[in-house]
Amino acid sequence: SDGDGFADNVDNCAALANADQADFDEDGAGDACDDDDDNDGVLDSQDAFPLDAGESVDTDADGTGNNADSDDDGDGVADADDAFPLDAAESIDTDTDGTGNNADSDDDGDGVADADDAFPLDATESVDTDNDGTGNNADNDDDADGVDDADDAFPLDAAESVDTDNDGTGNNADNDDDGDGVDDADDAFPLDPTRSAGDSDGDGFEDNVDNCAALANADQADFDEDGAGDACDADDDNDGVLDSQDAFPLDAGESVDTDGDGTGNNADTDDDGDGVPDTDDAFPLDPTRSAGDSDGDGFADNVDNCAVLANADQADFDEDGAGDACDDDDDNDGVADAADAFPFDPSRSQVAVDSDNDGTDDEFDLFPMDARGALDNDLDNMADEWELLFGLDPDDAGDAFSDLDHDGMTALEEFIQDSDPTVSNLKEFTIRAEGASFLLPGQSNQVSIMLDATANSAGLAIRIHYNSAEIASLELSDVFASQLISNQFLPFDDVSDFDDNSSTDLYVLINWQSNLEDWPGSATVMLCNLNIELVNGQDLGHLVNIDFSVESVTDGFEVQFSRLQLPVQNLSLDIDGDGEVKALSDGLMIMRYLFGFRGDSLIAGAVGEEASRTTSAEIEAAIAVLIP
Repeated sequence: SDGDGFADNVDNCAALANADQADFDEDGAGDACDDDDDNDGVLDSQDAFPLDAGESVDTDADGTGNNADSDDDGDGVADADDAFPLDAAESIDTDTDGTGNNADSDDDGDGVADADDAFPLDATESVDTDNDGTGNNADNDDDADGVDDADDAFPLDAAESVDTDNDGTGNNADNDDDGDGVDDADDAFPLDPTRSAGDSDGDGFEDNVDNCAALANADQADFDEDGAGDACDADDDNDGVLDSQDAFPLDAGESVDTDGDGTGNNADTDDDGDGVPDTDDAFPLDPTRSAGDSDGDGFADNVDNCAVLANADQADFDEDGAGDACDDDDDNDGVADAADAFPFDPSRSQVAVDSDNDGTDDEFDLFPMDARGALDNDLDNMADEWELLFGLDPDDAGDAFSDLDHDGMTALEEFIQDSDPTVSNLKEFTIRAEGASFLLPGQSNQVSIMLDATANSAGLAIRIHYNSAEIASLELSDVFASQLISNQFLPFDDVSDFDDNSSTDLYVLINWQSNLEDWPGSATVMLCNLNIELVNGQDLGHLVNIDFSVESVTDGFEVQFSRLQLPVQNLSLDIDGDGEVKALSDGLMIMRYLFGFRGDSLIAGAVGEEASRTTSAEIEAAIAVLIP
């Protein structure tokens, strides 16, 4: 059929002339008709070596089939070392992700792009802060500042390695390394937050932590734990009795030792040491007396010149040993007192007289020289008329020992010295405030603390209490210098709640003392100025409280004071609180207020549409801050 000289029945390719009858793979199909001459399974059209059953592919077209070629893609990298032996553009795949390094943007597969990776072929490293060729993960000193990373607060910053106060700013850049609020330039101990000030008394404790900065006390002894060291504390055991008057200055349970036997009266069963137990001693504090007191006049029968009648004055006009209360002839003139118009004048006895002109003749007047009364029904040595005048009971002898005005003097003592038993004889200090009537946020506010004194004394110690949630800082300035013994005013925690106000948690202490008892030296002085800075975010109108309490005061004095309450205000002219100051709203209402308008007439037609204050009461309160 194909005219190649071979009959169709013997022609191995009857359809195509193939006079050579070539059949390379000897499969009976002539090469002219055979699609796979070498019978290697690869069609001749796709076989780079159609007559070589051992080869079919020549990737780099170098005439050597891939099976025999040691570098199939001809990229110069032996197939054994080539991650992509058939891709001349790639030979390495560091992270074995199937993408060659030339095309892979993250060769080591560490998540850091090769462009940003100091070690693009090392998945364990990507950063070399100090460029020393060793990655940070392996480098013990990443920033090469000479401080191991383990000890370096800033291991990636060669300029810093220490952050004493852990505030995130290294010491080289930090102006206050220890974070104690004192700049390093002014801090004697810039790396110790517990110390910054000097040591005024040279006892080894800085003034800001020294419990007695004015006197050296290396042991810092503070027996009563009140924050004032014993060296400065006038009452070491805090029992209310000054050490100078306390027989047991370090024992709060004792202060008096009447008999000087070393045992305080509270524990001593014989306070006056006269051998008679206190329980059996009518005069437990008088060693010269111990017997009973039949007439209750305060004198034991064994020394009472009239043991059957009360005579607290032990009067014995004629000094005959018989008290006038028992003596029938007080002036010893031979005329019985009952018949003697002048029982206390031995030169006269005839005419009745009223020496005190109280309307009762001396003969019948139990207080003939005292016009305040003549009777003493309960024999308490106080005139009944005087007792009735001041609300005492003329039939109760016990009220002679009462103390209605709590000034330490009994009613009998008040009668003897002719003072009012209902009015205290204590001397007074009055503490009051002058200055700001309100506090402004965002600035220092100043209040002057004044002292009105009725007399000089041996001194005074007061606490000024405040709430640290309201007041960021309370500093003292212009402190009255006369006899001042406290010169550090750091706040103390008010754990004992000295002012009986749980809302105040801190206080500062000021202490004045005068051995000459000439303090303060004038009727009125300014004790100090309070410089007050509010905590940010205080609500307007909120009342900020400052309380006072007394740590110690001279005996015979009492201190009067009241809580200082200051509202938080501002000086904005935005009266209606709409966020804008407008002449025809805010300005108009201010003018009306000045001319006496109140209520609806104050706000009519003047309150803005966006106002937060809409009632006349709210508007009046806002203006009152500006115009008290």
